[in-house]
Amino acid sequence: MPSIHRMFKKFYDLLTLNDCDKKADCIFVFAGSPGRKKYAINLWKNNIARRIIFSVSRFEWRDFLLFGFNVNQSLVEAAYQTPPEKRHFFVDLNGNNADLSVINKTRLGTYTEVKELANHLKQETLRSLIVVSDDFHLPRIMLTFKYFKEFKGIKILACKVPPEISMIDYNNWYLTKASIYILVIECIKRIFYKMFLTLKKRFT
Repeated sequence: MPSIHRMFKKFYDLLTLNDCDKKADCIFVFAGSPGRKKYAINLWKNNIARRIIFSVSRFEWRDFLLFGFNVNQSLVEAAYQTPPEKRHFFVDLNGNNADLSVINKTRLGTYTEVKELANHLKQETLRSLIVVSDDFHLPRIMLTFKYFKEFKGIKILACKVPPEISMIDYNNWYLTKASIYILVIECIKRIFYKMFLTLKKRFT
């Protein structure tokens, strides 16, 4: 049994990624589980980066406001006036003040977030960027970053949330249907992204 357990853990390691052990100019947090944002806030408070940008989906907006950031009230009102189906934002926190901007949402969530981040940062010069998500999601994220020339020359560091707040139990993922389902879907998405980005690069 221990040998089987080790085998499944090694298999899981092949599907995941994490190389976050350095400081950076900025942290970018992908939309998704609340644990991603809580962990990224801890990194930010520990001076891993001065600036942090959150991707906030329509279902996360109310919970995000509970973190107590000083978001301009007029921007908050504008967010609530945005139709729910288009309600996806970047909240850019630099120091103690936060700016909010609406991003163009598509069905390809991860691709959209990276594309919109490239537009968001196009007038700026970053040397390094930490991206925060669950470990199983990070390989697809890094694949997407490599597609965009805007990030060439920027060191992208993949930073996974700790196991205790991850969407998947690292030690026992193969024992729960929910974890197996998440990993299977992620593998399918990763294959699709590989094909999609390869074809897009070839024909654009």
